[in-house]
Amino acid sequence: MNKILTWFKRYIALLGITTYIGVTILPIAFSLPDCVQKLTTPLGTTIFFGFTITYFINKFISKETNYEVKELINNKFPTLISMERIGLKQLEYNNNLNLLGIDIIASTDLYVVMNDGRNFLSVNAGDFAKRLTRENKKTVVILIDPDSDAQSFLCKKNNKSPDYYKSKIESSITEIKSFAVKLPKSSTLYIYLIPTILSQNIILTENLSLVGIYRNAPGKSNPPPQFIYENSSIDGEYENIKNDINELKKIKDVKVINVKLILNEEATSK
Repeated sequence: MNKILTWFKRYIALLGITTYIGVTILPIAFSLPDCVQKLTTPLGTTIFFGFTITYFINKFISKETNYEVKELINNKFPTLISMERIGLKQLEYNNNLNLLGIDIIASTDLYVVMNDGRNFLSVNAGDFAKRLTRENKKTVVILIDPDSDAQSFLCKKNNKSPDYYKSKIESSITEIKSFAVKLPKSSTLYIYLIPTILSQNIILTENLSLVGIYRNAPGKSNPPPQFIYENSSIDGEYENIKNDINELKKIKDVKVINVKLILNEEATSK
């Protein structure tokens, strides 16, 4: 059946060529009256494009994408339109922000939302430290409260020793404070410690949001995908993510660390 359909498409393409020659080229070649050519030229050209050019375009697209035009229109384009509507830019397994095009140094606003923050700091420590030396930057980090039951639950969930994540979170807080020693007066840095575990890790700037999910099973051998959303519309997923972050900051019993204030107090007491 497919072979017959292929031959039929070729026949139609050939018919377009012969029609174009007979209906468009020959009347011009034999200098038929203009009133005739005004009818035959657009007719032959339309058939040629509809039958022949469409065939070769379809062949080219099929070769490059493994899909015919009809399949793209019916099956792929609706998915692409849906992705564009919610602002989904790409899906990645890489967590290096530079390679993903997310600039945490120059962005005005930066939100980092993670269970313990170690992975983010281990990969992006250099850029994050540079950011905290720049003027007019707002930086918010949200982590699990190391003294909460959430930390203990996460240890049990991932088969870790007690206080395993407490140590990692406290290490992240200490490292962030060390980066902030040159924090300009015009910039702010807040750390929110929440009493619940997170199902997603988030990095959000004023332009993009990177959302990574956590696998249910413990271990790091099967890293999950990460989704990048653009701040492209008021009803896109970017706004939902931003609202989610704002709601996290309002959770009951959340602890807030004003890093600049603490560093100033420590410097004064010395």
